Amino acid sequence: MAKKKFPTYRCVKSFTGDLEYTMYKFVAGKTYTDDRTTVMDVYIDGYFEPAEPDENTIVVHHPHG
Repeated sequence: MAKKKFPTYRCVKSFTGDLEYTMYKFVAGKTYTDDRTTVMDVYIDGYFEPAEPDENTIVVHHPHG
């Protein structure tokens, strides 16, 4: 079975966002993969651009997801 691919984004503007369970600091220039257990998708417009994962990509996930 193929590994499920989640969307990855590069942060273009640093900010702190509420992901339902905690405030999370996103840093401009870093890449983040959204595993769809949080509400990261509400911040996509204006803060992120599509990107490919790299060795420093952070997976954003709910601690109980």
